[in-house]
Amino acid sequence: GGKSLVIDLRDNPGGSLDAVVEMADQLLGRGMKIVSVGSEDSDDNDIYEADGKAIGIPVAVLVNENSASASEIFAAAIQENDIGAVVGTKTFGKGIVQTTMPVESTGGWLKLTTDAYYTPKGNNIHGAGITPDIYAELPEEYQNLSLEQIQQEKDTQLRAALEYVRAKAK
Repeated sequence: GGKSLVIDLRDNPGGSLDAVVEMADQLLGRGMKIVSVGSEDSDDNDIYEADGKAIGIPVAVLVNENSASASEIFAAAIQENDIGAVVGTKTFGKGIVQTTMPVESTGGWLKLTTDAYYTPKGNNIHGAGITPDIYAELPEEYQNLSLEQIQQEKDTQLRAALEYVRAKAK
């Protein structure tokens, strides 16, 4: 019975690809692209599409400079499929898949970049990030605090997201 949805991905460093695809599938309509994984000029990229039913209510996704990887994939899927608005500041810009493997001879680890993430419109966010639809910055005195330390009425980013979904819900 909800009339709108605000999803707060600020300070979210990401997570698993499977989890973000499952989350996006709950909001996007059948056939909407969530993300593709592979290389820039390849026809062999893995393409993930939603098979659900579009949520049909206003959605705002809150992001900031610490939103990275899977949280950026989610934000881009919402933004580029016109399901809702991304609100906050530009995201971190981690759009690559890295695989780690042990090096037995040294006891160390090797990290290889094996693929890149591409948004529904084919953009690679690595190094670029996601630019919000609605730019909203926290007041300077709150910028170095954790989100839990900021009173909701002082959270200008949250207020901007709530204003967006309330206006769309009318």
